[in-house]
Amino acid sequence: MLKHLQKPLSLLLLGIFLFQPLFVFAQTVDLVTDPKFDSNNIISDEDLTDTLSMTPEQIQEFLQAKGGAITGYVEPTPPSGELKSAARIIWQAAQDARVNPEVLLVMLQKEQSLIEDPSPAQKQYDWATGYSRCDGCAGVEAYKGFGNQVRASANRLRYYFDHPSEFPRFSVGQGATTSDGFVVTVKNQATAGLYIYNPWRGGARVDNRLVGANYNFYKIWTRYFAPQFADRTLVKERDSNVWWFIQDGTRRPFVADEVVQALFDMPVRSSAPLVPSRKLTRYYPIGGVVTLDEVYAGVYVNNSLPAQTFAGDLVATTIQYRNVGKRIWKKGEVVLTIADVAGAPTPLALLPPPPPPPSKAPVKTKIKTKISAAPVNTTLAASSAAVNNFWKHPAGRFSFTQEQVAPGELAEFSVPLQFPKEARGYESLLALSVLPHEDVLETREVSSSRHGLLVVGEPLYQSKVVINTIPSEMKAGQTAKVEIQLQNTSKIEWKKLSLRLSSTDESGKKTNPFKHSSWRDSTKVALMKEQVVKPGETAHFLFTIRAPRIPGVLITRYRFSLFDALRKLNDTTLLVGGEQALLVKTTVDKPTGVAKTTEAQSAWKAQLMEFGIPDTMKPGDSTEVLLKLKNTGTSTWKQTTVRLSSYAADGKNQNPFHDEEWRDEVRVVLLKESVVAPGDFGTFIFSITAPSKKQSYRSIYRLTIHDREKGIDGIPLLINDEKKEIIATTRVE
Repeated sequence: MLKHLQKPLSLLLLGIFLFQPLFVFAQTVDLVTDPKFDSNNIISDEDLTDTLSMTPEQIQEFLQAKGGAITGYVEPTPPSGELKSAARIIWQAAQDARVNPEVLLVMLQKEQSLIEDPSPAQKQYDWATGYSRCDGCAGVEAYKGFGNQVRASANRLRYYFDHPSEFPRFSVGQGATTSDGFVVTVKNQATAGLYIYNPWRGGARVDNRLVGANYNFYKIWTRYFAPQFADRTLVKERDSNVWWFIQDGTRRPFVADEVVQALFDMPVRSSAPLVPSRKLTRYYPIGGVVTLDEVYAGVYVNNSLPAQTFAGDLVATTIQYRNVGKRIWKKGEVVLTIADVAGAPTPLALLPPPPPPPSKAPVKTKIKTKISAAPVNTTLAASSAAVNNFWKHPAGRFSFTQEQVAPGELAEFSVPLQFPKEARGYESLLALSVLPHEDVLETREVSSSRHGLLVVGEPLYQSKVVINTIPSEMKAGQTAKVEIQLQNTSKIEWKKLSLRLSSTDESGKKTNPFKHSSWRDSTKVALMKEQVVKPGETAHFLFTIRAPRIPGVLITRYRFSLFDALRKLNDTTLLVGGEQALLVKTTVDKPTGVAKTTEAQSAWKAQLMEFGIPDTMKPGDSTEVLLKLKNTGTSTWKQTTVRLSSYAADGKNQNPFHDEEWRDEVRVVLLKESVVAPGDFGTFIFSITAPSKKQSYRSIYRLTIHDREKGIDGIPLLINDEKKEIIATTRVE
């Protein structure tokens, strides 16, 4: 597949041949001037096999941006004859062959300039990737046509990748001479595959002819898909959700996620580009760690205080700060101090007696903190006259429990507190400071949190439930519109934006299993209907819940909290009937089955074509799995009607290989295709993560049909005319 720099040409290469003759021309002039071009490592194995790099819609947008006529190209595709766009053909070929659609786009531009040509000839479509056609001779008719060319190239590139021993000329780690006379020692199988496909390096004048070949592939790949970020850009790895800061051509890691949150607000973080780790690794070497301060810096993380306690209680709490500076903190050098808002000793009596005060007060910046259950970042308070008064009372000074805390690690301060007998809300200041020593002249504080702590006699913020329509029994997968009516028994009015309803599971740490897609986010449920609810009046909360897929008896927690800057309420718990939260018990039963008539079952059938569950995995390892099925029934599958679920061997509990990217505890992933007609192929691509315990596991995968318009809810998709589920066995070792 000889590719000229000025005009696309192809050199004959049949995929079935295991041997390519070696042509070494007498006069070869190397024209490559790009110092970054590595003929031994043109693309990585990860580049070739990243099937998730682009969706069909993203491919179409890419083609439109490049301006070629291929943007509007369509042709019928086998076996149904359905008209499909070039973008859809490219994407489908990539998924079927398990190669990166970006690679196919580069091949189309390298061989026939189709991506950017505004008026290509028909022969450019007919031999789009140069597969099985030489310069000046007829190609093999079986591979003629745009779709045939794209599918053939995708399949052959994958075959070269999977069967390296069949193509010894270009073997990884062994020197070989290309057909234009260059010696290469390929570093990976993906690059070897490019040379097997086209044995010319390119970027040269050979017997007075310009040859592009694999050098052209490199140039197009770099121009199309090498990430090019502006300096000082925040990016996130698509594969692992790791943050990086692009600066001076390097990718700089952050010492902790709290640093990202401190340096970049939510709009910047939410719009950060998601970049495959393979591209960041290849094009951006690792730079220095990003911290908040060159010497000492700490970020408040958490405390273990309850939202309320009772007068006179003794409570042992842990307060955590993360070291986000560049210095190691030593015990007794970095201390936590506690005082009330005026800088006087806190009314929360401290035990045991504190150490003596330092001989000299450090210059410092205070962190203001209200002790409570939910920290929220607030603006720093600069040092003031109250600081000196505060340092006259060393009763609230504590060292962390570890001997030292390295950058990125958590410092834990164990603080025993005895609460006063007066029932009211209390506010205290926390300040993280460095005691004076020979090489420390100042302390910089970089974040703070405000919290509210309630010592109760009579509750200050309370309510009672008037109506709760959350059902005590539901069918698995069933949805229900529910209402909670809450009477205001406090002495303050509630405003719509200041009273929030959130919900979790019984533990308060995980997502409510009845969460519905209409909720505001993973925990926030709904706002009250009224704009203002005065004392004595009733607030109405209307929302939807969906029962989980696994039957059982579940308890969920609904919490109401107040936010009011004027009253210094920041996620302050609104007591419900004197309790921290409303607990709801619901029994989830199996869904009501649909009659499985012979006629209905014959409409929903499939043939298993491929299922890539590995036989063995290592503990904690993750891998991508492809499930490919042929629709052998009489009904069309839709992305919204065919569901893939997975369970443990008992068919009830969660699959031990469950991955955090799954849709919920049992639903795995959506069908990749929007529509799969009878005779067409459907694919599911998802990840699994091996459990930590080494043993053999059996997992069950079920495909069911759910179509409200047809009154279908749970008909099994029959696999190979007999099976209603797929059983996979994997050994973790």
